[in-house]
Amino acid sequence: MPLYSPNYFSMIKLCLFVFIDIFSINRICGTAFALVMVHEDSQTKRKSKMNNTMLKTNKKINKGFTLIELIMVTIILGILAAVAIPRYVATVTRAEQSAEDAVISNIKSGLETFATEQLMEHGRRMWPGNPFHALETTPDGFSGDSSIANEDGEWDFNGEQISHMRGDNSVYHWHYSRGNTGTGTETSGSLSVRYDSNDNAD
Repeated sequence: MPLYSPNYFSMIKLCLFVFIDIFSINRICGTAFALVMVHEDSQTKRKSKMNNTMLKTNKKINKGFTLIELIMVTIILGILAAVAIPRYVATVTRAEQSAEDAVISNIKSGLETFATEQLMEHGRRMWPGNPFHALETTPDGFSGDSSIANEDGEWDFNGEQISHMRGDNSVYHWHYSRGNTGTGTETSGSLSVRYDSNDNAD
């Protein structure tokens, strides 16, 4: 074949095109492979980072409380208890006192009503032997067994004292006397203030 023949140039062009195509395909494949590797590397790093984060979180969860933290919590709870418990006890005590005052106030009113009725019917004022008999409705917890109250919330009268047991099992009482039962128009009955179990005025 002559060196400068048309067929010779055609073969050279064909070889160049084939070489260019192979080179282009190789570059494309290389680029695609590089992109795949970069993507896989990014995924690997992301998974590794997530695993490290989860591992640190699990370590924190499994770590629990230190001795210092437990001591601090105990101190805080102790302070709260020291403040809250006395206030709670004081609140309960005031509620018990208010309930007792309401009952005694009703008894006093009932005694006056009873004495007035006795004056109109018999010509003289007189209180009943049992102060609870002056009430239309006895208070909750009234036992009527003529003894000192010995149950939670119980009210009773033993002939000399009205007594009431509180929720903390402490017993308070009021001295009662029906007074003069003679022919006078004025009764000299009396109902004292509240006393504790040691007979100290409250």
